[in-house]
Amino acid sequence: MESRDLSALWMLPAGPPPPGVESNFVNPPSLAMPIVIVNAISLALMMVAVTARFIAKSRYSQQRWDLSDDTTVNYGRHMWDIPALSLTVSRTKQYAAVDIIYILTSFFIKISILLLLNQLFHVIRQLRLLIYIGIVIISIVTIPYLAISIIRVSRCNGINALGIMICSNKVVSTTNLVFGLWNVLSDFYILAIPISQIQGLKMPNKRKIGVLTLFLTGFMYELPRYSTLLEVLNTTDKVYRVIMMDPVLVIGGCGGLGHTIVKQLLEKGDASNVTVFDIEMKRNVLDGARYIKGSIGSKEDIQRALQQVKPRTIFHSASPLLMQQKNTQRLYEKINVEGNRYLLDAIQEVQSVRALVYTSSSSVIHNGFSDIIEATEDLPRVFYPEQPEYYSHTKALAEEMVVAANRTNGLLTVILRGTTLFGEGDTMTIPRMVDNAKTGRNKVRVGDGKNLFDFTYLGNCAYAHVLAAKALVEIDPAAPPPPADKRVDGEVFVVTNDEHISFWEFVYAVGDAAGYPTKREEIWQVPAALFFAVVVVVEWAVWAISLGRRESSLNRKMVRYLSMTRTFDISKIKTRLGYRPLVGMQEAMKRSVDAYMKEQLSAGQFEAEIVVVVDVLEVEVTYHIGHVTPANVGLRVPPFPAPQPKRAKKRLLDISTSTTSTSNTTTRIITQRLELAAADADLTAGRQLSYTQAHARHRRSTDGRTLDRYAV
Repeated sequence: MESRDLSALWMLPAGPPPPGVESNFVNPPSLAMPIVIVNAISLALMMVAVTARFIAKSRYSQQRWDLSDDTTVNYGRHMWDIPALSLTVSRTKQYAAVDIIYILTSFFIKISILLLLNQLFHVIRQLRLLIYIGIVIISIVTIPYLAISIIRVSRCNGINALGIMICSNKVVSTTNLVFGLWNVLSDFYILAIPISQIQGLKMPNKRKIGVLTLFLTGFMYELPRYSTLLEVLNTTDKVYRVIMMDPVLVIGGCGGLGHTIVKQLLEKGDASNVTVFDIEMKRNVLDGARYIKGSIGSKEDIQRALQQVKPRTIFHSASPLLMQQKNTQRLYEKINVEGNRYLLDAIQEVQSVRALVYTSSSSVIHNGFSDIIEATEDLPRVFYPEQPEYYSHTKALAEEMVVAANRTNGLLTVILRGTTLFGEGDTMTIPRMVDNAKTGRNKVRVGDGKNLFDFTYLGNCAYAHVLAAKALVEIDPAAPPPPADKRVDGEVFVVTNDEHISFWEFVYAVGDAAGYPTKREEIWQVPAALFFAVVVVVEWAVWAISLGRRESSLNRKMVRYLSMTRTFDISKIKTRLGYRPLVGMQEAMKRSVDAYMKEQLSAGQFEAEIVVVVDVLEVEVTYHIGHVTPANVGLRVPPFPAPQPKRAKKRLLDISTSTTSTSNTTTRIITQRLELAAADADLTAGRQLSYTQAHARHRRSTDGRTLDRYAV
């Protein structure tokens, strides 16, 4: 394995802790002293017993010493309290030596017991035959396993051994589990021999039951232990996963999907050395990752990033958005086609990359206007001019490049196609839907509202990307590809939430979660063709009035999706990668909306209600620090920054704080009662009354005066 920086593994345990137990590298508990004491006492007792038996046989019974008289017998700290990088060559040799001693000890103990039983039941021919069969079978099973263990001692030394195929990279490997299960079965076999004779003993039935229970106690203890081992059977050791995946480069790692991938890698411990490459780092920046600024459309930037990181795994999720009108064909070509070519060339130059996970789009198999129902990855890509969306055309070209690069110079690639992504850090789907709900646009529905749609929560999509990367890093690129129906590298996978939902049901649910519910009886249904024509006119009007500097919040691309059916069959990714959505649709929508509203609040976007409570001399201002459904009292005003009470001490009469809860979130409400400057002055439009500005619509005070514009 090539030389790499593995220093981050000092923070990972050498073995997984049991449920509810946390690793302790600072001052871990040690079983060294109890083990030494128990072994010392046991050794002393054993020596006494062996000496007594030797004297008894040689001096009193005058019998010769045989194999039935030969019997035998670690460390202190748990593996989860040892940093992974402490697995030095010498230490792993010591651990392996202990395993070999255990195998030999177990073998000789079993043989000794069988030989003892042979002495006790030698006169019973059937039992004598079972004893001999047991000795032969135990020997046949133990000798090959002992040979494998000896080979591992010689080759599987230190942390780098995790890259050698013969060395187990599993928490519990199949080999170890089978041998452990064999140990239990052979114990049963040995116990069954004396148990079969209990019935014939001349003793009360209660005592017979007691003897039988004593024999079975050991096996009863083994059952729960093996049920635990079966749960982690063939699960990959976290240390191995980290080594095989690190270092990781996430291109577009500040985007909605990219930053979610970074977050999952770090939180779940699937990688410890993560670097983000992005053109902007104004949002979605996470602790624990390194950041490099650059553009995927710049050959020099890409080469510099790969030379600096020398990644083993790359997630490439950078791309202009489909729904942004300002994005030109040239931009799509530069990022999706040329940028992809620059990346693949740089990968061949740096020669460290093992796995490339490319984020594509489900739109590459869709013409952008017809319905698509239960589509699979088998549908052909659609290219320009048959493909009206140039974004989708360039993503299809990029897919062909990524597939062609698979298994070149050790590189393995895989492509994932998301479907209408949404979630925390989303800058398109959730923000626009919340804005539409807030402004009342959701009262206009295009079509009958029954068109089914597939959405993908960013957390689930990121999870699918990580699953794909794990699958790639465990493939030997030099080995022949697996059968076509099991292959991962060079393949394309569609990922969704696996829940078809009405497009408009999703829209209304987002608005409800944001606190802007749409009354169903107030919805106007508009034919899709008519609405499309209106949007075309609006697009051109906005462009003309702004001299090309603005784009309409509604555009033709969006309108097409409002009334189409768009569903996918994700059987392939479920079968080959074991993908199942981690978060259901309802919970995903709630998390996404809550995250967006919190982001707005942290950016200084607050809502207020202003109510004249006495007369024009006193005004009560209620600031909702958090989002709530607007109350049906007071003034509704546009967002404005939260004020600082200390700046208006002279006018502050009193202040109170309370907390309320809605179905969506807990809200902190700060109420201030202020005294205005003029006692009887007219509140004319635009008059400055100090404090933070908030513009209110027409509202009559208690004395009938109109508050056209009002600054508080």
